[in-house]
Amino acid sequence: MSATDTTRHIDVAPSRRPGLPYLAVAVGVVAVLLSFVGWDWFPRGGIVLGVGAGAVALILGLRARRDGARALGTVAIALAALTLLIPVVWIIASAAS
Repeated sequence: MSATDTTRHIDVAPSRRPGLPYLAVAVGVVAVLLSFVGWDWFPRGGIVLGVGAGAVALILGLRARRDGARALGTVAIALAALTLLIPVVWIIASAAS
């Protein structure tokens, strides 16, 4: 019998994604910009473009917070919330005028 260790250890933990928090914030910034600019491109463009990108920023921000990047994840979530509020305010303002 051999005295050497022949067992191998396999790491089954999910790998950390170091760029995810930055991607979440970048998508959040793009979502806010699309919420403002999309209205000029076509009717309800801010809703179609901004809310979709805001939902992606929200999901990525939640995943970033779960992976340990709490500050950047929170920034991405705040940008996503702002993106989701912009169309609501825009619709109310245009209905009032």
